[in-house]
Amino acid sequence: MLLRLGGAKGSAPGEFRNPIDYDFDPENNIWVCDSQTSLITVFDNKGTVLRTVRVAVSPMRIKVITRDRFLLMLSGAAQLFGVFDTTGREVYSFGTFIEDQIKNDIVLDGWLARVGREGFVYAPLYAGMFTSFSFRGELWSYAEAITPQPLPKLVVTVEGGTYVDPKAPIVHRDVCTIADTTFILSRFGLPNDKESILDAYSVREGTYLYSIRIPKKVRSAVVTPHWVYTLADTSITIWKREC
Repeated sequence: MLLRLGGAKGSAPGEFRNPIDYDFDPENNIWVCDSQTSLITVFDNKGTVLRTVRVAVSPMRIKVITRDRFLLMLSGAAQLFGVFDTTGREVYSFGTFIEDQIKNDIVLDGWLARVGREGFVYAPLYAGMFTSFSFRGELWSYAEAITPQPLPKLVVTVEGGTYVDPKAPIVHRDVCTIADTTFILSRFGLPNDKESILDAYSVREGTYLYSIRIPKKVRSAVVTPHWVYTLADTSITIWKREC
């Protein structure tokens, strides 16, 4: 082990309650967002806490834009994405996908992948679509995936809480980008499937390009120009790319 961050449960600098995502800035500092404390903690590459930023929202995903601005995917907000400065102030927000989004945004949980330093791709877990934006909030593309699936139903509990229908299939398992190509890890939702699919799309146009078949079920994947790295329940596998 080279480095361990956190380790203690709490809300003091360097402690976590639910660290849900992380990213790196141009100096290779590590930015970690905690959905329970609403704290963004910045570590250097030796594990020293450089700063903490408290935001007035519940963060779900993070992408660092510059050393003093970052993007969060939000829970319980009218817009899905917000850009913040290092005082915790929201500079602007964007991303409305459904009606009454503040109440129902749980169905929009998903993955983000950086497109250089200019923008990002968003692929929801449950819906057969994806979008790409600049970090300024400009919509680059909105496209239906080749594995179409409507948003799932929400189940309301007696106490008034909500959760996603447990029978709803997860359409997108992971997303990554290389240059102007997005790779979305998808499954066709059949219980007996013994393979996973990486569908390639154009970032800017949203057009489908081709698919890479992985001959086993995997939970996440990273694509490089020559290799595909996949994570399954008990193993990491490296595959040689054929396309």
